[in-house]
Amino acid sequence: MRILGISEGSHDACWALIENGRILEAHHAERHSRIKNDKWLNPDLLPEADVIVGHQFLDKVNERRKWAGQKPMKRNIIPDVEYNHHETHAWAGWATAPFDDCDILTMDAVGEWDTSTVHEVRNGNWKKTFGMKFPKSYGMPYSHVTSLLGYKPMQDEYITMAMAAYGARYDIPKVEVPGGRPPPDNKFVLQKFHRHNLSPLFQGSCDSGTHYIFQPRYQKDHVKDHKGSKQEKRNLARNIQEHYEFYFLMLIEKYCHHKNLIIMGGCALNCVANTKVEGKNIWIMPNPGDGGSALGAAARHYGKKLKWEGPYLGTEVPRMNPQKIVDELLNKGIAAVCSGKAEFGPRALGNRSILAYPRGEITKLDIDKLKHRREQWRPFAPAILAEHYDEYFKGHSSK
Repeated sequence: MRILGISEGSHDACWALIENGRILEAHHAERHSRIKNDKWLNPDLLPEADVIVGHQFLDKVNERRKWAGQKPMKRNIIPDVEYNHHETHAWAGWATAPFDDCDILTMDAVGEWDTSTVHEVRNGNWKKTFGMKFPKSYGMPYSHVTSLLGYKPMQDEYITMAMAAYGARYDIPKVEVPGGRPPPDNKFVLQKFHRHNLSPLFQGSCDSGTHYIFQPRYQKDHVKDHKGSKQEKRNLARNIQEHYEFYFLMLIEKYCHHKNLIIMGGCALNCVANTKVEGKNIWIMPNPGDGGSALGAAARHYGKKLKWEGPYLGTEVPRMNPQKIVDELLNKGIAAVCSGKAEFGPRALGNRSILAYPRGEITKLDIDKLKHRREQWRPFAPAILAEHYDEYFKGHSSK
C-alpha cells in the first residue's frame, strides 16, 4: 500500500510517501515553491497514493483556535485519515529510531491542545504518561520572545538560540510554576505583565497559571523599534533559553526513565538544550518539527517501523563540473553548492552549502549581505582537506 502523509496549513508544509515500510520520497513545499517555510502544498506535485493521511485533527485545531480568538486553519489537500498532532510527531521519531523500547518527549508551541507530551513504548505497546495542554506551553513563550526580538515566530527561533550565547542572566526572584518546582535563581520567564501586547494565542500562553515573569523594559514596541540595546536583546535571548532548558530537563528527569530517549516536536531543534541531556541514548529524527510529521502521519497509519536509511529523500540534483566552482572561489566569488538528494529537514546536513574564498573580511560581509538579514555575529565554518588540517589549526582533527 502506498501511503502519503501530509502536513500543511500552519508552516513548513511537507509530504512523504511510503510503501510497505520503505520511504520513497519526502519533500518540503518550500523547495519547490521557493517560498521560505511555505505552508501550502501544491496538489499538482503530490504523487499518487492509496490513502492520504493528515498530521493532525483539523477540527480540534480549529476548536482551540476559536477559543484563542484566531481564524480557522485551512488546507489545500483533504486527507482520507487524520491522526493526533503529537502522536504523528512521536511516530516520526519512533518509526525511524535505531531502537524499539524508549520514552518519547514531544515539545512544541501547540498541537491540537497538547503542548508537551511523553509516550512510553514497551514491547510494541504505547502509553501516554504525561500531557500538558494549551494554554500552558513551554515552547510558546520561546516563540513569543523570538517575535519580541524582531524575528519571525515559528521560524526564527534558531536565531534566538544562537543569540543566547552572547547574553547574561538577570537576577529574577523565584516564582511558582506547575508542579510546585520554582526555577533556580536567575532563571528568566514571562509574566502576565506583558499580556496586553500579545496576540490571543500568546496571551493564553502567558495567562496559564505558569506565572511567567517578563521584564517591563522588553515591551514589544521597545524591542522592535531597537530602543533596547543589542546587549539587552542578547540578555533576553539568554534568559528565555535557560528558562526553556530548565523545564525541558525537568520533564526528562521526571517522566523519561528509559535509557533510550526520542525527542520530537519543534523544540527538538534546540540543539543547545539537547546537549544538556546526560546519560541517555538519544534519537532525534532530522526533521522533528511539523514538516517531519508528514512522515509521522504515514508511519502512524502504517503502524510499524520504517526502513530508515537517512534524511536524503528529496529531489536529486545532477552533478556539475567542480572546476567551475573552484574558479569562482579563486576569483573571490561566492558559490552555492548542493549534491545528491535534498535532505528532509530544516538543517543543511552537509548536502548544501554557501562557499566563499576564506581570506579577507570582505567575504563575511558579502555573505551576510547576500543572505539579507543574516546577523554579523552568526558563525562561519571553515572547510579544509583533512591532510592539511595541522597546517592551519591547533588541536585534534575529526579525521
